[in-house]
Formats: sequence, C-alpha cells, structure tokens
Amino acid sequence: MKTGIRKAGIVGLAVIAIILFVCLFKNFGFDLYQIAPGQMEKTLLPGDRLLVNKWSYGLRLPQTPVSIPFCHDTIPGTHIPSWISWIKLPYARLNLSYPERNDILVFNYPSSGNDLIPIERKKIAVARCIGLPGDTITSIEKTLYINGKILTPPPLSLIPILSSDSNETTLLPALKANAISEKYEKIKTDYLRLLTRYELNKLTEYLHTDTLVKPVTLKKDNYSVILPVPGEETFITQENIHFLGEILNRYENIQVTVRNNRLYRGNKELQSYIFTQPYYWVLSDNRTSQADSRTFGVLPHSHLIGKGIAIGYSLDDEKTFWKSWRNERFFQKNGL
Repeated sequence: MKTGIRKAGIVGLAVIAIILFVCLFKNFGFDLYQIAPGQMEKTLLPGDRLLVNKWSYGLRLPQTPVSIPFCHDTIPGTHIPSWISWIKLPYARLNLSYPERNDILVFNYPSSGNDLIPIERKKIAVARCIGLPGDTITSIEKTLYINGKILTPPPLSLIPILSSDSNETTLLPALKANAISEKYEKIKTDYLRLLTRYELNKLTEYLHTDTLVKPVTLKKDNYSVILPVPGEETFITQENIHFLGEILNRYENIQVTVRNNRLYRGNKELQSYIFTQPYYWVLSDNRTSQADSRTFGVLPHSHLIGKGIAIGYSLDDEKTFWKSWRNERFFQKNGL
C-alpha cells in the first residue's frame, strides 16, 4: 500500500515538474502560435504553428504572473479572465534588442478598446516589419516606398484581383488548369480573389490576356507616415499632428487634443516630444488583412512577443487528423 502511494506521489511530482518546465519554456524561451487564418496567407497557411523566439527583441517579463497555465486571455468556454487582475507587474524586458526590416513579428494586437487588459493578454497577431523608427513610409496605389525607394513585396504576398461576372466562364477553367484556388468574395456583379504575383502571371500567360483579371487598389493602400525616433526630439507639424497625437494618447500616456490645427496637453501647446519607445509599421503578406498598421496604426515595441523563425508543424484542418499532417512544412523557414 505504501509502495503504491509512494509511486503515485513520484508520478504526481513528475507531472507537476513537466508542467512547470513547459510553462517556463513557453514563457521564457520559445513558443508555438496558431495564427488566425488569412493574416499571412500564403506565407503561413491555416493550421501552421509558428515557432517564435521570445528573446529576439528582448524577453518581455510577465505582467500577470498568476494565471491558469496554457490559457491566453480567458478560460476556455467562458468570458472569465485566465489571470488574476489584482496582481500585476510593470512592463519590463531583458536583453533589449530590435527588429530588422522584413522580420515576421508576432505581437499583441494594439486595440484601441479596453486598455485595462494587460498588453500580454491582448489578442495575438502576426505581420511583417516594413518600417523602422525614422523611416518615411509611403503607399501610392499598390506601390510601397520606404525612404523614397520601392520596396519589393514578399514573393507569396497576396494581391486583390477583380473579375466581372461575364468573365467567370472563361476564368474558372483557367484557374482549375493552373491549380489556383477558386475561392472568391462576391461584390455586386464582380468577384474578388486573392492571388500571389506568381499565380497572377501564370494566369495571364495562360489566358494570353490581362483584361479578364485586374488588380484593384483598396482605399487603405494610400498613405504616408514618418515614424518617430525614440530618444530624439520630434517636432509637431501640420502633416503629422494627428498621427503623432494618436501615438501620444494611446501609448505614451500623454493626453493631448487637437484644437485649431495645434496640439495641446491641457492648456499648453505641445510643439515637440521625445518618444520613449520605438514604433514600427507592419503589413500582412495578405494585403487585404485587417491585422496590420493600415488598420491599427503603429506597432509599439511594448506589444512585441517575438520573432517568427520557422513553422514548427502544420495541420490541414480540412482533413481527418491522421491525414492532416503537412510533413513538408515541418520547421520550414522559406518566406519567413
């Protein structure tokens, strides 16, 4: 009897030790993330688990240290927070370092909603780092410029393509013949599809024309911003007053208002400011995605989780479990 109890105790301790080890590894080293479908399609596919190095930009220490293991924001099946809200630690990082252009960034979505939610408990998203502090980012139609130079899009980035209802009888066989997805979104009498540049070129060559499919420009694809440099004085101008004002209100804990095209902190006009952290401009490889800077603006360094370094493993959710493993994508780094 005592031997059985002793063995059960050893097994219990072993299980606890394994759980602790996994928790420490996930919190202080590497982790696998399943990214919401569409954010980085086709660089990442639905069912990919992205391996993330949390030390890449400085290890962010936990702000909510008391929580239920393996639960990100809420207890599964409920709206109950998975962490204890009254035990919080200030934001801090170890071994601070910074992203490089084209890095795949995994981050907490910088929502403008409930700011009472700790940064590390906000929704998780992924995008590619396009702009660094000091950069001028300009998008005209679908052409992206960084400091005046055209930025070549990633090879697997998706382009929105519009075709008319009358062209579908010709287009559908061409899509099938070239093994291109037939998925679409109907917009009145037109069909909106997302193709890679390779697929678009392949399709136009097959059809011997580019009149049946035409790339379209979304409203949010036209903008120009200059990212502030932390630790340096940034002057408020008519061109950046709204852009910088939003950053100050959301991330710098400085409450400002715009009145008569001037920026005020209380009753004092603010003519310049020294920003406390880096801000980045990020874009999804799926250029119709909502989870990038065209929607939420700049990405603060405080929201970074880590760098996506490889696909850990991948499952095709449309297939049965034993047939769903995409072995060719295990630890794949191409495109990242």
